[in-house]
Amino acid sequence: MPTLELAYSEAETIALEAAAIGRLTPEQAQVLRTFFADLEKNALSVYQAGRMVASHSYDRTEIAKFWKGECDWFAAQLQILDTFETILAEVGAELDLKPPRQTLQDILEACFAHHEIHA
Repeated sequence: MPTLELAYSEAETIALEAAAIGRLTPEQAQVLRTFFADLEKNALSVYQAGRMVASHSYDRTEIAKFWKGECDWFAAQLQILDTFETILAEVGAELDLKPPRQTLQDILEACFAHHEIHA
């Protein structure tokens, strides 16, 4: 399984290529579906790991700082998704990005809540 960075690079190349030629092949669409499913799974894993890390600290300031970092990371993941949606919409690609978007939004809200509780 490739790293998320490598997968992101491949997905970005596919999306930009599709934008340049104005269409997305079925094979490219499948690669992107896999990328977004992996992005969603990775986000859930990062959040679960974050909960474990934060549970081992008793310093409110450190916990708040940790969750702020997590908020920033998940916000960046949502930005990546926004960029892909924009590019793919231009070529008329019909990829359902609602599930990964909802997952990322839910996790981001949870991270903000953790941060607020400890800030």
